[in-house]
Amino acid sequence: MAQIYTGTDQGSGLLKVTEQDGTPFVGNVNEIKVSNTTLTNDGGGVVSITTGGGGGGAGTVTSVSTTLTGITVTNPTSTPAIAGTLGVASGGTGLTTATAGSLIIGQGAAALKVVGVATDGQLVIGSTGADPILATLASAGATVTITNTAGGINLEAAASVAGANPTASIGPAAINGTATTFMRSDGAPALAATTVAAGSYTSTNITVDAQGRLTAAASGAANPSAANPTASVGPAAINGTATTFMRSDGAPALANTAVVAGAYTSSDITVDAQGRITSAASGAGGGGTGANPTASVGPTAINGTATTFMRSDGAPALAATSVAAGAYTSADITVDAQGRLTAAANGAGGGGGVITGTANGVNNRLTTYSAATTLNGEANLTFDGTNLIITGNMAHGVNAASTLGFYGTTATAQVTIDNAAGIPIADPGLGGQIGTVEGLLNWANSVQNLITTTGIGTV
Repeated sequence: MAQIYTGTDQGSGLLKVTEQDGTPFVGNVNEIKVSNTTLTNDGGGVVSITTGGGGGGAGTVTSVSTTLTGITVTNPTSTPAIAGTLGVASGGTGLTTATAGSLIIGQGAAALKVVGVATDGQLVIGSTGADPILATLASAGATVTITNTAGGINLEAAASVAGANPTASIGPAAINGTATTFMRSDGAPALAATTVAAGSYTSTNITVDAQGRLTAAASGAANPSAANPTASVGPAAINGTATTFMRSDGAPALANTAVVAGAYTSSDITVDAQGRITSAASGAGGGGTGANPTASVGPTAINGTATTFMRSDGAPALAATSVAAGAYTSADITVDAQGRLTAAANGAGGGGGVITGTANGVNNRLTTYSAATTLNGEANLTFDGTNLIITGNMAHGVNAASTLGFYGTTATAQVTIDNAAGIPIADPGLGGQIGTVEGLLNWANSVQNLITTTGIGTV
């Protein structure tokens, strides 16, 4: 293809060479050399350079092929030629020609279909499941005048239709009319007559059609007259034949059974499925005579055979066990499944005797014995569940071997602190003891406060 190059000032290195679209761009060019016969002097300082088309060398096409549907290539390696009709799949129409002004509709992957050229007033009208067609509008009842023109359709209402009175009647089936008149708005069609004769009917037997009209009617039998009941209500139904009806304030009688009316005692009775007594007789009595209880209540049930009954103000005795009646101390006992003592004996006692009295009982006070059987609440020794509070002095043992431990792994032996020399040497193995009197006193005060306020420490 032809390229255009621009540049000036040969030898200055300022010549710039580029293609028309700006790519590639080469600067600082002093000289351009081209192939023989490709340079043309256009005059006025303008030259044209003709370049080859590239490809298979010397501008020669060596092979042509295509995948376009409907297109073939003849002589693909010598003198190629393209023939055929471009198919829809490749963006074509599949048509070789189409009438001027015709309408074309799609056919899926097949070639487009030419509907034809529309005449005056024709429209493309759809048809479900089929191709649309060209057709003009029509008025089925001739109530609209249609005038088709080139590129237009004129619609006008037809001339007024004259009013008339109804001539058809409303019946079970629809009537398709052909009249060109319309029924006036103050008119109404008649209801079609049926085969029923107009008149009055009693206890009527009738036939009704699907539209709810009477198509047959006849008087039935006369209403029966009123009468009192003549049948009784018993265990079996009675199918009557009377032509009379029972009055609404009447009631049938209950049929008699074989039972003789009267009073019965301790009765033996028979009842039928309707709940009626069909036989009854006085019995021998079911209660028997009253008597005092003769059996005792024990660990097992006693099945009696007496024909007497226990009076309502009587009560059976509790069966005796092998336990001797009497008082027991620190008792050793045996209880059966009914909660009764079956064995009892005096025990060896609990070792502390029995508390017979208390003194100074106040919440949270710890108690001590004030006598062998008396407890005393100590006002200066209390415990509220969290804090152990000692008011006064806390003595540490009674001899040199006694110990008092608050921390560390080993208790500290009792020491009488008279001077600094009496303080034991600090032993790290005991958790770090205090090595001075002042330090020990400070430590003791802090421990006293800790015991009093928080209860921390072990005595």
